[in-house]
Amino acid sequence: MNLSPGTGRRIWLFGGLRLEQDGEPITLPGGKVRSLLSRLALPPLLPHSRDYLGDLLWPDAPLERVRPNFANTLYQLQQALSPEWLVVDNQTVGLRVGDNLWVDVVQFAEWGATPEHHPHHLNRWQSAAALYTGDLLPDLYDDWILGPQVAWREQYLNTLSQLGLALEERHDYH
Repeated sequence: MNLSPGTGRRIWLFGGLRLEQDGEPITLPGGKVRSLLSRLALPPLLPHSRDYLGDLLWPDAPLERVRPNFANTLYQLQQALSPEWLVVDNQTVGLRVGDNLWVDVVQFAEWGATPEHHPHHLNRWQSAAALYTGDLLPDLYDDWILGPQVAWREQYLNTLSQLGLALEERHDYH
């Protein structure tokens, strides 16, 4: 997941949804299209059933409205992205994962999930803290995002705590 700058597909979820492909920004239509891609970009990066995603995006809508709404939203997402972004079949939808996909929350989780103190973990915690540029998807107002927002904020605070303890042990008070 470590891409050189300007290469591959990049997704930022901290501080707001941003996308790039090979260094070029991608603009998505608003609303449910952004919400759908955001859910697909959260770990684990596995395909989800169409029914699950439809219920997530339209929790109070009748089933006869959810399916066409979801199909339309997925179509709009596919039109906004190149084919290498998504894996879609009759039952599931997911991001195409691989070496050319980088997602900030995935990288954050990798760098920040080191609980024990070790000198080389300091750099990882500093890098993780730098990735957290704001709450997860603050401009997304769907109900499903509230739990992940709290969880990622807690992970960030835990990372800051570990970083602070490590710096204190080194008497590094900058």
